[in-house]
Amino acid sequence: MPSKYTIISTLKGTPLRPFRLLRQDALNLRRRYVSDWTTFNQLVFASAVYVFFTNLLPGITFASDLDALTGVTWSTIEVVLSTGICGIIFSLFSVQPLTVIGVTGPFSVLAENIYALCTWSFNIPFLPFMAWSLIHAAWLHYLLAIFNAHDWTMRYVTTFSTEIFSLLNSVIYFHKAVQELERAHNSLSFAGFLYAIIGSVGTMLVAIFLSTADKWRPLFHRYVRLGLKEYAAAISIIIFIAIPHIGELANLDSMTLHVSTSFKPTSPTRETFFVEFWKLPVMWIFGAIIPGLVITLLFFFDHEVSSIICTIDRYGTRKPAGFAWDIALLGTTTAICGILGLPPANGLLPQAPLHSESLMYTEGELFHDREKKVEERKVTRVYEQRWSSFLHAGGILLFVSPPFIKVLGLTPTSVLAGLFLFMGEQSLSIKYEIISLYISGYSGGLQKLQSNSLSVFRSPYATVRTPCSSDHFTAAQAPV
Repeated sequence: MPSKYTIISTLKGTPLRPFRLLRQDALNLRRRYVSDWTTFNQLVFASAVYVFFTNLLPGITFASDLDALTGVTWSTIEVVLSTGICGIIFSLFSVQPLTVIGVTGPFSVLAENIYALCTWSFNIPFLPFMAWSLIHAAWLHYLLAIFNAHDWTMRYVTTFSTEIFSLLNSVIYFHKAVQELERAHNSLSFAGFLYAIIGSVGTMLVAIFLSTADKWRPLFHRYVRLGLKEYAAAISIIIFIAIPHIGELANLDSMTLHVSTSFKPTSPTRETFFVEFWKLPVMWIFGAIIPGLVITLLFFFDHEVSSIICTIDRYGTRKPAGFAWDIALLGTTTAICGILGLPPANGLLPQAPLHSESLMYTEGELFHDREKKVEERKVTRVYEQRWSSFLHAGGILLFVSPPFIKVLGLTPTSVLAGLFLFMGEQSLSIKYEIISLYISGYSGGLQKLQSNSLSVFRSPYATVRTPCSSDHFTAAQAPV
């Protein structure tokens, strides 16, 4: 007689409980899916435009690095195609559409090292080995989703952790801006380098200045002011792309984004976007499990933290989340990228909070106190929908066609540096109580801290303002 105690029945009584989160996430997706498509307005479209630039242009810089360090195996066309395909899939099928999907810097570094090992140490083809690494990463993602890895790995991620990540994001942006200017210094004449500095700082200042347009009353109509604010980054980028082509500036040397000129793989040895991964020797198929495990760990924590950051308390999100479902979906897109010979995309940590910030609005809600009195308070929410993710990913996918990608190649790297500076400034809003706690240290007698936000350089005049925010962080909640 077969035993009634199977592996599945035994695990059902444990915290693992296979498929528990996947079933719950499937129900959450069903509950929210229709309403995600019925929300659309001017702010949603403006957010799509903003995220389009903040996702596409930094991705091109990673493509330039990959082009140089993977022997032109991966370049602009592969990065743009991967970002567009994965972004479309996540906008349609993920439970948390606010997460921004793209090719990340850490994976670029990992891919460069795998390429070096395949080429110089193992003497095997890079793309088939990478394809198997990503296929192994896919089934490892499925295991993490099936056994509810989110519950036993992310329980210690607190508000403190996410706010510190926001500070880290700002530092990363500023560092990338300095890197772009350093490259310009090494490649351009002195006059060209000086204009690169002017162009980058100008891009940042114009974007910051326009982002304050809603406070220009009574100047311009209200809708004009809102339009200038919502499209601040796009307007600034277009202005400083055009300026170098005017007058004497057209004679200056400049650095522009390196892009492909046709819709085909960058490598001259590839004819199609399809990898013959089955031709890799069996020994190396199993050997690819090791980099597959590394990719899984990198993608899992990257994507999980990205999903948490874009839905933290201060954004007022109300719709159900779905971490396990999205990890399984990430495994699927990772395998697709491996088979197509593309760098895989996952949740972008720096861009995650910027997407939510661009969708924020204020509304009045009724609150009941203990004496049953009704009070209306202003609360901050974000538009939880799929349109901004779908439109920006569709726009990125459109730029794999030769006419559009040639236009992208007109973008000076100084404008990219300015965009990095603006993105860093936008994500530099750090909770005052967290800074105080970090400096002064935790104390058992520490009382509930006043909830203020410290925002540095929030206007072109370098003013400091402290708007009120929700007081949800207490000494008792502070991690040690």
